[in-house]
Amino acid sequence: MEVAAYLTEKAHSVSVVELEETPFRRFLGERVGRALMKVSPPWRPAPSPSEPQAASHPRPPASPLRPDRCLRTTGLSSTCRRRCRSCGPRRERWALLPAPLSPGLELGSWACLLTRPSPQLKEVVLKSSKVVRADVCVVGIGAVPATGFLRQSSINLDSRGFIPVNKMMQTNVPGVFAAGDAVTFPLAWRNNRKVNIPHWQMAHAQGRVAAQNMLAQEAEISTVPYLWTAMFGKSLRYAGYGEGFDDVIIQGDLEDLKFVAFYTKGDEVIAVASMNYDPIVSKVAEVLASGRAIRKREVETGDMSWLTGKGS
Repeated sequence: MEVAAYLTEKAHSVSVVELEETPFRRFLGERVGRALMKVSPPWRPAPSPSEPQAASHPRPPASPLRPDRCLRTTGLSSTCRRRCRSCGPRRERWALLPAPLSPGLELGSWACLLTRPSPQLKEVVLKSSKVVRADVCVVGIGAVPATGFLRQSSINLDSRGFIPVNKMMQTNVPGVFAAGDAVTFPLAWRNNRKVNIPHWQMAHAQGRVAAQNMLAQEAEISTVPYLWTAMFGKSLRYAGYGEGFDDVIIQGDLEDLKFVAFYTKGDEVIAVASMNYDPIVSKVAEVLASGRAIRKREVETGDMSWLTGKGS
């Protein structure tokens, strides 16, 4: 979605094809995902006479993204799963197709990418037989660790190809350290659960810990994952590790895109996300980093005094 937001200022139009009916559902939950579909690009300035004719087509006013139809906003449309048949003719010239790593032409379980016998892309064909015109296609195929060169070494790899390390970022081979997207490491505040977090903030923290231990300055990784993204001028912040969450507690107003969402598993808060609700995510990250568990009942009441240590 970040790429789509950027391209709306560069292309005549952009199409987004999602594998899910609700974007970000697995990561942020159904309600937050639906709320984020309301994020719309700003009005684009009127084209100057020197701009190409294609850029001068009249654009409809921005409208909220909705999951029940093929969506249109100012220069951005989004096609959701199983809804493609309802679309009419379109003039899209770019296509953005997020999809997991998959062999051959099959992208996930429902979309195929086809091109004519020409080196230049002309169209994207969905499994529903809908054709989307495109000059450029960005395909999110997922990622796998580039660790194949280690398979004949003494360094252990797990079943997915990641390098397991301990709290000191050391591999199974003494004196050999690893950090970044290619490792699984024990997440201290999640009971040392081995996780892989492909984000530069964690890579920085891991690299620092690895370097300290290389220099015999004993250190352990204890950083709370913290990330953010921006789409169409709206910033989303996230802290924690929410995999496996079973409930989402919302405070604020999803309709106005001013909210904080607490992700819980059982009785414990394991992650938090917010939009236009600063600095709550940073404060929650500080609490988690201190080793203090945040209980579900603390966030259900709406009383934020626990952030300053005054709550129960």
